[in-house]
Amino acid sequence: MWPSETLIVSLGCLCVLAAVSPSVHADTTVYGKVGGEAVLKPPANSVSGPITHISWKEGSNKAMEWETGDTTATGYRQFRDRGHLDTSTGVMTISGLLHNDSNSYTPEINNRRLTPVSLVVLSPVPVPSVKKSCDESKCELICEGTTARATPVSYTWMSDDTGKHVSSGKQYTVHKVNSSISYELSCEIENPISRERSEPITISSDSFSVISPPGGGPNIYMGLTVLIVLLVVVTLLVVFHKWKTGMWFFEKESMPWEGDFWRSGEHQRAPAANGTTAQQRNDEQTEEETPMTNG
Repeated sequence: MWPSETLIVSLGCLCVLAAVSPSVHADTTVYGKVGGEAVLKPPANSVSGPITHISWKEGSNKAMEWETGDTTATGYRQFRDRGHLDTSTGVMTISGLLHNDSNSYTPEINNRRLTPVSLVVLSPVPVPSVKKSCDESKCELICEGTTARATPVSYTWMSDDTGKHVSSGKQYTVHKVNSSISYELSCEIENPISRERSEPITISSDSFSVISPPGGGPNIYMGLTVLIVLLVVVTLLVVFHKWKTGMWFFEKESMPWEGDFWRSGEHQRAPAANGTTAQQRNDEQTEEETPMTNG
């Protein structure tokens, strides 16, 4: 039984399409560090024969270009100073990387458009720190560090006692399984161009006996409590002094450790008044006893 003409034509079309269709490749991603350099390469085995023309585009704009007869490659915009083109391989190098250099770069060699290269410029990750918050049964650990413009990042928890990886993720929970627990942990932040590790933190049985609010707040809360108590005590003393003496403490001439400070103001004024009256009487008596003399 011979195949139908329709089937033969369909198979023929598929063969032709397979022969003329270019190979489909996923974009290659290259990561670069701010201030460093990135090497953008055409796909392997994509160039055959002598190279007569090279062009790289950043997005839809020309970045660098060269053709046979040119003494040097031509750079456009920021690539005039920071771009370099190897005319023997088609490799483009960008130095002094900036975050704004992140883009899709498309090579074209001998008038053949090749697979784009995606450049991602990242900041290095910071040295992380570990924040600990514990209660009687567990400790919550958080690996902290500013990762703006450093993503994608990954978090790893390491045992400093054994050097083994114990967990992944930004947060790690340590449960109290016995009364003699004691070991050290540190966290690690990593991105495609850098990696940093925190100082180790010790987890022991003592860690679970004190509740540590996030941010290390116990000292702050205790200080505020003491301050409020002192203010209340001072206020009560001031009011009590006013009630007992009839005067504000700053109207008193005596000091708090002197007896008169806590006595009523009337008791202080009475002796003073008596002293003044006695002095007046003495003065009058002196005048009467003094004989008058004729001039």
